[in-house]
Amino acid sequence: MRLLSLLAVPLLATMISLQSCNTVKTIPMEDIEVLSESHYSQFTDTQNLVVKSDAGLQSIYDRIATKEATPQINWNKNQVVLLAMGQRNTGGYSIAVDKVVYGKSEILVYYETKGPKPGDMVTQALTAPYALFTIANKKDLPVVFKEVNE
Repeated sequence: MRLLSLLAVPLLATMISLQSCNTVKTIPMEDIEVLSESHYSQFTDTQNLVVKSDAGLQSIYDRIATKEATPQINWNKNQVVLLAMGQRNTGGYSIAVDKVVYGKSEILVYYETKGPKPGDMVTQALTAPYALFTIANKKDLPVVFKEVNE
């Protein structure tokens, strides 16, 4: 029994050490800068994009319904993420970032989509919801998108 307890302490220390090597950091929502979001855009297909240049950001601003000027981004520090839901036949749809998690080998962007419930009053117009926001630029890490179900 004493031998077992002597082995348990180093084993537990090793497990804690290995756990801390796989660092994961969830970014608080108040630290995520939303650049633009709306129910109207020219993104007719569902798409999730990572933008890393002024030209790429300008091409997005050319397709969204905003009168805002294209913001200046410090590309050494940030990258921009677009979540586009694609065209819908009515109002009542939305897409939004839920959380961003920086892992050791990837950046996880969790997002949520919503649609109208049966019987909801909605606008009878084509919509194409999107959300555009900045995240830290971790050049070596791929961005992986995951939809969160309610």
